[in-house]
Amino acid sequence: MHNKARNKMQSLVGDMVIVVAPILCLAACGNMPQPATELESERKGLPPLLSSWMPTENFSVYQQVDGFKGEDRYYFENAIEFTSGELGLVMLGDLGQRVATIEYNGNNLKIDRASFLPDSFDPYYVLEAMQMIYWPVEAFAEQGKRGWHLIESDNGMSRRFYYQGKLVAEIEYDVSCPLKGITRYHHKIYDYHLRINSAVIERTDETGIEKIDNERCPL
Repeated sequence: MHNKARNKMQSLVGDMVIVVAPILCLAACGNMPQPATELESERKGLPPLLSSWMPTENFSVYQQVDGFKGEDRYYFENAIEFTSGELGLVMLGDLGQRVATIEYNGNNLKIDRASFLPDSFDPYYVLEAMQMIYWPVEAFAEQGKRGWHLIESDNGMSRRFYYQGKLVAEIEYDVSCPLKGITRYHHKIYDYHLRINSAVIERTDETGIEKIDNERCPL
């Protein structure tokens, strides 16, 4: 990530954090099921799902996230910044500690993780879940060769992800632009739920002017 973008992300850490970080935070809490390691995932018949597609606009997104498994429930605040086809993801725990950072440009992936995270947890699955929720269905076109099948409802308000015919994840949106409202995510294999309230806080145009844009959906 460019130095300017990285410095900007660091200045945002004190405010909030992102969408799918809750998966990481849930794992760190120890009560939620941890995303599988690659070996465990293969035993479940679930190879990782990750698209090389990236949005090209510059904008920032924040989420307030409720995660739950059975009667256990957790709350998180998270933040993502998209800059020139790259994303910077900072994950904070419920006590404000930095849990992990992710930098990704569609090809190269860099992950820094806190030392207290269990070895079995891979933040890669945070990025995977984020893409399931927000990326356009067309971004996963090549995944069909690997056994994945994605279905989006005609009105765009729900998604289903299948692997070799088995339902993996269900996603329900309360608004047409999920970056600006509530999304409900249920991973059927790992059996956890996320309720994510997202907002686009700013978008930086070519002149460097930051502004809130409520009229359109960046993705």
